[in-house]
Amino acid sequence: MTIENPTIKPDIDKRKKIALERIFMTKINWYIDEAIEENQNIPIGFEIYLKGLGILLNMVKERIPCKGAELSGLYDLIASSPTENREEFARSVSLKLSEFMLANYSFDEIENMDRQGKSMINRLIEYKIDHDEVSIHVPITFLEDSSERFLLLADAMKKLASKLKNDPEFKDVKRIFAKSWMVLKLHEDLEKKFGFTILSLEPESNTASAEISKEKLIEMYGE
Repeated sequence: MTIENPTIKPDIDKRKKIALERIFMTKINWYIDEAIEENQNIPIGFEIYLKGLGILLNMVKERIPCKGAELSGLYDLIASSPTENREEFARSVSLKLSEFMLANYSFDEIENMDRQGKSMINRLIEYKIDHDEVSIHVPITFLEDSSERFLLLADAMKKLASKLKNDPEFKDVKRIFAKSWMVLKLHEDLEKKFGFTILSLEPESNTASAEISKEKLIEMYGE
């Protein structure tokens, strides 16, 4: 007979909620940067921040169109409290959007909806092929602990090496490129343990980029 520890699941759920908030924090900053780039005639401030929020919420609406009206209400709620402080704005968005998602969906449901229409190598890594480059990315993924992340990353590299060797879809690929918050968080491990070259570290936007050549990845992970 086993006795369940009632503190375990709340602790895990708390970590997952913090992870979701971090993901939305990264996304809103990406879309604010996109809005700045597309509206260079508008001073950087609350108006631009709301344009970034609009892009983010439109992306979410594509996944859950049944919640469109409620997401529009969330936009109005955030818009009713103007701030010129970008960090404060992004924090408010990440908290409110995370709370909204978790009030309506489980962690598994949020994971699954973020994978819609994406090409997945395994649960952790999605990929896109653009001519001679494969870009890899981590969709919303709620892991139990850091060891699971490293196991899934190693598994993804082995499967990617196999595709590079055997899949005609990958025949023109010359390099694998990654840019995300996870690259920033794990850049030392990606370089020392997984063979990537770090191209940039951008802590102000919570992201970093890295690459590895096709030949090196196959050498390290091909069987």
